[in-house]
Amino acid sequence: GGELDGIHLLSEEAIKRSIEEQSYGKDLVLNVPIRFGLGWGLQNKELPIGPNPNVFYWGGFGGSVIIIDLDAKLSICYVMNKMVSTLTGDPRSERLIEAVYNSL
Repeated sequence: GGELDGIHLLSEEAIKRSIEEQSYGKDLVLNVPIRFGLGWGLQNKELPIGPNPNVFYWGGFGGSVIIIDLDAKLSICYVMNKMVSTLTGDPRSERLIEAVYNSL
């Protein structure tokens, strides 16, 4: 769950609940299939994020992204200086994510 200065931030139960599938279908804004947990996108076959099954993520307009990979005990966060003009995907963040996983 994580701890900071001796304070436990999230229980294991809260983390498990956050990655339980709540819905899986086409996102009507992004026009792609997304599997949702509680507030996060979850790993799915149409939009794989890294090699592990217990991954949750979300991205923002312009290319920002956060990924939490429970299997690798890894978090990746990317915030750019210059936005791209697409709703999904950013070659810069995709290269960064690939490089991080390749370094493990």
